[in-house]
Amino acid sequence: MLLPENGELVTVAGAPEAPELGPGALAAARWTWARGAPAGHNTGTLPQSNWSFRPLRGVQNRAGVVGIERVATVPGSDQQKLLTALADGGGIAIERAEFALHAVEA
Repeated sequence: MLLPENGELVTVAGAPEAPELGPGALAAARWTWARGAPAGHNTGTLPQSNWSFRPLRGVQNRAGVVGIERVATVPGSDQQKLLTALADGGGIAIERAEFALHAVEA
């Protein structure tokens, strides 16, 4: 999972640990963040990447980007659908946490 920090995407989490993304994967992640559309493996944008990136969407804005390594799932599988659903819920949760933080600061 990559989240914006000071105008740049930063890897904040991974399973089992946060991976070191190469230049091609980072380019796909940045494209996803900038355009709010999937990029990387099994997409029409930067398909040579070993990672597939999807935007984490909140209710009002994008919250970040999630990357799935090519070997982790089979496109169209139930596992892929579950990961997409979790990413959608995760984007909303991140956005809510940011709203809560801003409310506490105010």
